[in-house]
Amino acid sequence: MKRSVSASAGLACLLAGLLASAEPITDPTAPLVRQLEMRFASSLAAARSGNLDAYWGHRTAASRTRPPALDSTRLKLLAELLPPLDTMQFVRLDSTARMARALYRWRKPDVAQYTVIVYRVEQGEWKIDDFNVRRSGMAAPQKHTPTEAVLRQRSETATVPAPSLEAPRL
Repeated sequence: MKRSVSASAGLACLLAGLLASAEPITDPTAPLVRQLEMRFASSLAAARSGNLDAYWGHRTAASRTRPPALDSTRLKLLAELLPPLDTMQFVRLDSTARMARALYRWRKPDVAQYTVIVYRVEQGEWKIDDFNVRRSGMAAPQKHTPTEAVLRQRSETATVPAPSLEAPRL
């Protein structure tokens, strides 16, 4: 347990150091942004078709060892959960010579949700190392349904009898 915690802390420090020297790009038309977006789009197309070989060709060797374990059917399911990048708002790309991290904001009015894609140079070309979705903030409050309102009203008016101090009768 201690070894995994210290390894995670070490990895976090390493990534923080790499990103500290990262060059931020905020122009969505920048050549590197376009190149990486094409790589992701090609990977997503391969995933939607269930082509495992093509999909893994766009990913780093390290990403192949991380969950989830994918077969053709699961790959298609995963692909359906991921929206194309052109449906999201590009925020920024932090890059170094061998690593880049792209941040996209989902277009949702009620919650701030982001996709982060990490790319690494492997065998002379950019490959997708990791991606994840992050959510910040709370969703807009929802109106109570009639059933929820009734249950809430019952719980507010219900009284619990006080415990009896008398000995039970046998």
